[in-house]
Amino acid sequence: MSIPAKQLIRQGILWAYWHPLAKLLNALPVPLMYGFAGMLGSLHYSLAGSKRKALRNEWHFLAQKADPEEDCESAVHRSFQIHLQGEAEMFRYGKMSSRHLEKYIVCQGIEHVDNALARQQGVMLAFGHFGANKMIMAAMGHRGYKMNQLSTPPTVWIEKLVDRNMSGMTRHDLELRWQADCMLPSRHINIFGSMRPAFKCLKNHELLGVAIDGAGGSNKIELDWNGHQAIFSTGAMDLALRTDAIILPVYVKREKSGKNIMIIEEQINQNGCNSPEDLTRAIADRHAAHALAYPSHYIKFMAWRRYMQSIDGSGLFVA
Repeated sequence: MSIPAKQLIRQGILWAYWHPLAKLLNALPVPLMYGFAGMLGSLHYSLAGSKRKALRNEWHFLAQKADPEEDCESAVHRSFQIHLQGEAEMFRYGKMSSRHLEKYIVCQGIEHVDNALARQQGVMLAFGHFGANKMIMAAMGHRGYKMNQLSTPPTVWIEKLVDRNMSGMTRHDLELRWQADCMLPSRHINIFGSMRPAFKCLKNHELLGVAIDGAGGSNKIELDWNGHQAIFSTGAMDLALRTDAIILPVYVKREKSGKNIMIIEEQINQNGCNSPEDLTRAIADRHAAHALAYPSHYIKFMAWRRYMQSIDGSGLFVA
């Protein structure tokens, strides 16, 4: 059976992505790497009409009931650049170290982590799929913290994306992404497996990174998110309550240069939150404010969740 031309082209692009392009980006000094990746993002923006439209739609959805701080076209263009700069970082996960970390990411608010650990409590770093969220693992692990991360291996999409042909280089792309993730200085805890390791790491006064806006989890609530009804899992906050962990909101903002700033905020006031639902609403409010301030960092994930709504019903917003 002959392979359709479109599929052959996609396979060829993915091969070039992981071989000559990855090698080129790895050979460049970090500032040039970010600059070149940003140029590739601009090129992708100019060529990918359907993706531009999808991201514009998400910006307009956000603007229906709130006021994004970036205009539509700037946010869409910037989103393409942020994505390619994040991909360039992925190629270098295995090369990052404490000596060179600040070329990629600087931290603000690290004292909140130190203060929490000094109280002999576990720390839950709570964030959304916002900007270069995987760089949180690099930022904390390379600083010597015992970092754990609730993760979804990219290879799960081989089975979930039933509308796509996941053979050949398409499948290998997901396998290579998981290999890259495993080079980050963090223990990955599969979100689809037992939560016992997550419970144990918090009880042992370690760090646990949790993306609060993922599709996983059995217990969910509807809450207000920038004027829209969104669906969030309460499982992470239930875990925090059961382990007496301190919850620190975190987000990663990308500068125009490409370098990231990880901002660790003061802990959520858990005294006024007596349930996983209350805590989830509190952290979702912080997350919504970040998305409104920097829509370029989030509209791609919004578009992804809207696509997954059509595949398995796991949308972010109430239909």
